Amino acid sequence: MPVPRGQLVARLGQDDGHNRYYTIAGILEVPEGTMEGETSHGFIAASGRTFGGIIASPARQPDPRDLRDWIHVSDLGSLVSHQMWSIPRDGINGGSIFVRKTRMTAREGMEVFAFSGVMRFNGDRIDETCVHEIAPGNRIGLGTTLAGATGFEVVARTPQPELGNTNGMSFASFLKLPVWGWADEPCGFRSTMRLDVIDECDELLDLFDAGETTLTSEQAAWLDAGEAGGIVGTRAVSRNDPEYKRFQEIMLEDGPRLRFDAVLTRSELAREEERAARAVERMHESMGMAP
Repeated sequence: MPVPRGQLVARLGQDDGHNRYYTIAGILEVPEGTMEGETSHGFIAASGRTFGGIIASPARQPDPRDLRDWIHVSDLGSLVSHQMWSIPRDGINGGSIFVRKTRMTAREGMEVFAFSGVMRFNGDRIDETCVHEIAPGNRIGLGTTLAGATGFEVVARTPQPELGNTNGMSFASFLKLPVWGWADEPCGFRSTMRLDVIDECDELLDLFDAGETTLTSEQAAWLDAGEAGGIVGTRAVSRNDPEYKRFQEIMLEDGPRLRFDAVLTRSELAREEERAARAVERMHESMGMAP
């Protein structure tokens, strides 16, 4: 069985002169069945001076099931603004993460979870321009494990150009940046909503792409009236907007629609941007407008 591995990025959120608080995000590739999605995990930092990883600790935050009325439709990065996180007592560096299953390609027998979270770390400022590669370490455990490991140590730091220019960027976008994974070309997640919500969004758009409407399909009507309709913009305003409909038609003529669970490399992201630009240009041409 392959050894678990992960990646983590951090961004300084607050420095009050006494404490530094970071938002963190990342991925964990772990053996199948060793981690449950939609769960929170507390941790302490594995070192006090230079950030060297995390040690799993018993979770103290509220059960995420209590937050289920909204949490499943939120991208992971957006969760950092909600009051759902735990931080160790003063004098101890650490925080908590919330994990969610993804469909990123994994090694045989493994699966990939994405996470976001918050952390207090009062040692040297963490390098925010690189991905911290993490792997199970030999730290002393604290009564619990994370995917079967007592903790994960930083084993390498990989600079990523996209992380060097994030001023003004919402942290919700960090998992979408093409900086993740271990393939030849890093990639990013189109969405990190819960997978069943992602599937409902794709199903609704598939029905509309096939010519169904809320009047001809009970399933389309049910999905459109629920969360999926609000997320993908198929409700009345967008659905009846002729320019929006024409844009979608042109995009489909140029190739298959991008799935919500897509994991995209830098080159694939560039191609999608080019597709959208071509669609807008064709719309302008058909309307007799200069691009």
